[in-house]
Amino acid sequence: MTQSRTPRLHSIAGDALSRVDGRQEIAQSEVTFTLRTDAAIERCLRALDASDLRLAHEPGKYDWKFAWVDPNRDGEGGRVRFGVAWYDQEFFTEKKDVYLDRRHVRMLAGFEADEEAVTVRHYTLHP
Repeated sequence: MTQSRTPRLHSIAGDALSRVDGRQEIAQSEVTFTLRTDAAIERCLRALDASDLRLAHEPGKYDWKFAWVDPNRDGEGGRVRFGVAWYDQEFFTEKKDVYLDRRHVRMLAGFEADEEAVTVRHYTLHP
């Protein structure tokens, strides 16, 4: 199957108003995975979708935001970009770097990537 090589929206996830449900964001994170193959991108998107289903049924202290795919124009791979909405300051402080833990590093290996393939930027929001 030939994939489009143009950026595309994958999911609006927790940005749907029904998911926000009156919660107030205290911070956001922007996450980018740079992956070498289209197959790795698809595995990453499936993992995000599975997590998104869980969060949709169990709203909590964080949620996903929009997810985008930016394929490389000249060949395989590209970037998966998504956001995290944080709704609890203590939880954010404790978990904002969870992507560095062993479980997440193993998950990255499943995408043929390592921690160098991940960029995370955190932003604290002020009401």
